[in-house]
Amino acid sequence: DPPAASKDLLSIFVLGRHLASNGTLLEIGLQRDIEIQTVKFVAENLYLLPPETLAMLAQGIENAPPRVNVRECVEIEKGGSTGWFTYKLEEILAAAPGDDALPRVRRLFGSVIGWDESEVEEMIRACGGTAEGMLAQVQQADPLFTAWKRVSEAPPENLAAEADALDKLVQESPNVFGLV
Repeated sequence: DPPAASKDLLSIFVLGRHLASNGTLLEIGLQRDIEIQTVKFVAENLYLLPPETLAMLAQGIENAPPRVNVRECVEIEKGGSTGWFTYKLEEILAAAPGDDALPRVRRLFGSVIGWDESEVEEMIRACGGTAEGMLAQVQQADPLFTAWKRVSEAPPENLAAEADALDKLVQESPNVFGLV
């Protein structure tokens, strides 16, 4: 039943748009994947759909909620990563200053990011072996987000140059967190 199938496809398409409403990069990626799969399915089955069903699909896509773009997620990602880690590290340091903070820092990075013990230890060493050093590195990641924002806002003719500048900044940055 093509009309029922097209309603299902539109529901999936709209769900993808709603998934991205919080504006995180993961959600925007899911939105993109759902849109690609929906369009691919329609394209592969185009010959099976009568013109009125195709018109209904086109109208439904046109009336779907607006697409959330990557440029809209940069500030959310920054707040959810460097902003949140800054808050949590400051909280840990207030509760347990100095070396007493390190076990909590290990748990934080192990559980939130999913780093194994050796990765956490490597990061702590790279940050001077202290929770204060980790906090300083997290706070110094802001220029990377500023460059990422420039990429996300770049017009097509400047996109490659901005992306190359971000890549170079990430590669040359002494910041151990990059764009965690």
